[in-house]
Amino acid sequence: MALQKKMENTDQHRLPTNVKPFHYDLLMKTDLEALTFQGVVKISFDVVQETSSITLNTSNLTLDKVYAQHSFYNLTFAD
Repeated sequence: MALQKKMENTDQHRLPTNVKPFHYDLLMKTDLEALTFQGVVKISFDVVQETSSITLNTSNLTLDKVYAQHSFYNLTFAD
Protein backbone atom coordinates (compact mmCIF):
# COMPACT_ATOMS: atom_id res chain seq x y z
CA MET A 1 0.00 0.00 0.00
CA ALA A 2 2.76 2.47 0.89
CA LEU A 3 4.65 1.71 -2.33
CA GLN A 4 1.54 2.34 -4.44
CA LYS A 5 0.93 5.69 -2.71
CA LYS A 6 4.53 6.73 -3.35
CA MET A 7 4.26 5.79 -7.06
CA GLU A 8 1.04 7.80 -7.45
CA ASN A 9 2.74 10.81 -5.84
CA THR A 10 5.68 10.55 -8.25
CA ASP A 11 3.41 10.39 -11.31
CA GLN A 12 1.78 13.70 -10.35
CA HIS A 13 5.06 15.50 -11.09
CA ARG A 14 5.85 13.90 -14.43
CA LEU A 15 5.70 16.01 -17.57
CA PRO A 16 3.68 14.89 -20.59
CA THR A 17 5.60 12.68 -23.03
CA ASN A 18 4.45 14.35 -26.27
CA VAL A 19 7.50 16.68 -26.22
CA LYS A 20 11.00 15.28 -25.55
CA PRO A 21 13.80 17.72 -24.61
CA PHE A 22 17.25 16.70 -25.84
CA HIS A 23 19.44 19.72 -24.97
CA TYR A 24 19.45 22.59 -22.45
CA ASP A 25 21.55 25.79 -22.63
CA LEU A 26 21.57 27.75 -19.36
CA LEU A 27 22.89 31.21 -18.52
CA MET A 28 22.59 32.15 -14.83
CA LYS A 29 23.39 35.37 -12.95
CA THR A 30 23.34 35.10 -9.16
CA ASP A 31 22.95 37.80 -6.52
CA LEU A 32 24.42 36.19 -3.41
CA GLU A 33 23.51 39.12 -1.15
CA ALA A 34 19.82 39.06 -2.10
CA LEU A 35 19.83 35.25 -2.52
CA THR A 36 18.22 35.55 -5.96
CA PHE A 37 19.10 34.64 -9.51
CA GLN A 38 18.16 35.50 -13.07
CA GLY A 39 18.76 33.43 -16.12
CA VAL A 40 18.01 32.43 -19.65
CA VAL A 41 17.23 28.85 -20.66
CA LYS A 42 17.15 27.53 -24.21
CA ILE A 43 15.52 24.11 -24.54
CA SER A 44 15.86 22.08 -27.74
CA PHE A 45 13.18 19.44 -28.09
CA ASP A 46 11.43 17.08 -30.47
CA VAL A 47 7.64 17.01 -30.73
CA VAL A 48 6.96 13.26 -30.86
CA GLN A 49 3.18 13.51 -30.91
CA GLU A 50 0.92 16.28 -32.19
CA THR A 51 0.05 18.66 -29.36
CA SER A 52 -1.55 22.05 -28.76
CA SER A 53 0.55 22.79 -25.65
CA ILE A 54 4.03 22.46 -24.17
CA THR A 55 4.37 22.03 -20.40
CA LEU A 56 7.40 23.33 -18.46
CA ASN A 57 8.29 22.78 -14.81
CA THR A 58 8.42 26.28 -13.32
CA SER A 59 7.87 25.61 -9.63
CA ASN A 60 8.54 28.83 -7.66
CA LEU A 61 9.93 30.61 -10.75
CA THR A 62 8.71 33.73 -12.53
CA LEU A 63 8.93 33.66 -16.33
CA ASP A 64 9.29 37.08 -17.96
CA LYS A 65 9.17 35.99 -21.61
CA VAL A 66 8.67 32.71 -23.44
CA TYR A 67 9.58 32.22 -27.10
CA ALA A 68 9.18 29.28 -29.45
CA GLN A 69 11.25 29.12 -32.60
CA HIS A 70 10.75 26.82 -35.56
CA SER A 71 12.48 26.77 -38.92
CA PHE A 72 9.37 28.41 -40.45
CA TYR A 73 7.78 30.21 -37.48
CA ASN A 74 8.84 32.56 -34.66
CA LEU A 75 6.22 32.78 -31.92
CA THR A 76 6.00 34.74 -28.67
CA PHE A 77 3.64 33.52 -25.98
CA ALA A 78 1.88 35.73 -23.44
CA ASP A 79 2.09 34.98 -19.73
